[in-house]
Amino acid sequence: MPLSLDFAFEGFRIIREKPKLILFWGLVLLIGGTLSQVLMVAIAGPDFERMQALGPERMLAAMSNPTPDAGTMAMAQNISIAFAAAVPILLITSAILSCAVFRATWIQGSGGTQGSGGTQGSGGTQGSRGTHGSDGTGARVDDRLGYLRVGIDEVRQLLVTIFYCGLAMALIVADSIVSDLVASVAGGPVVATALSLAGLVVVALLLVRLSLCGVQSFDRKKIDVFGSWTLTSKQGWTLLGGYIVTGVMTAFVYLLCTGIFGAFIVAVNGAQWTAVNHLVNKDATSMQAYFTPLTIAWTVIGNMLVSPLLVALMTGAQAAAYRTLAGQIPDSGI
Repeated sequence: MPLSLDFAFEGFRIIREKPKLILFWGLVLLIGGTLSQVLMVAIAGPDFERMQALGPERMLAAMSNPTPDAGTMAMAQNISIAFAAAVPILLITSAILSCAVFRATWIQGSGGTQGSGGTQGSGGTQGSRGTHGSDGTGARVDDRLGYLRVGIDEVRQLLVTIFYCGLAMALIVADSIVSDLVASVAGGPVVATALSLAGLVVVALLLVRLSLCGVQSFDRKKIDVFGSWTLTSKQGWTLLGGYIVTGVMTAFVYLLCTGIFGAFIVAVNGAQWTAVNHLVNKDATSMQAYFTPLTIAWTVIGNMLVSPLLVALMTGAQAAAYRTLAGQIPDSGI
């Protein structure tokens, strides 16, 4: 079914129809974000502070040194361990929230959708989804906890997310290696940069075509990482355009919310920007810096109000695009 850019606005529809979802999704984000932050500061707080003090250029120069000093090696090791401890929490949080957003976007995942062998609109096949928050039989999906669950759907989503992120990293590394090899033979830095940029465009298009693997795996009740390629045939540019629109709206929402919070803090502190500066550039060497009233307020507001909106926008767009392309709900256009 043809796709229009209307799918990019699905996140707004979700929150408008069920604003209570912000509370439940915000709690998950607050718990996941706080746990990951505590782990990173506890494991490598001083090292993050040192890395920030070095700056990007000096840090890259130190890491590219064939014989780095022991201090740099220890810093890099601690930071790697911190990320290794925090990333699984963030991935689990992402999987739980993704499935919740999918359920809120009329996708129950009953298993009788695309590829089930029936005809569109028949029982248990494409187009079998009922009203908002229901499956094809009209049974309500329990939304008392914001469509949040922890089960096989979330495990499946976690595995698909890991594969997709791993594939993205592998493609980016491959692009860098290929461009450097070709440039070493046929040209210099200019050629390498041009080839790398061209390769990144190709990688981006490939990832866009595969971007519906998560919601498709959720809906079909099985891991399907490449089915999105067939589903998005001839729809890649529309999908990319919708993602760009979603990205712009997400950035606007984030900047608007942070701007309002920053203006409020400045007003409370007598038009002094130092409070905002301390919030942005807070000391990361220990947890004590995170237990100030200002930091606690921003952590709660950011995770409980801002982040759920961003999740709804980004994940809702994917769910709505899949819903249309799979023929479940017609896309009425903008």
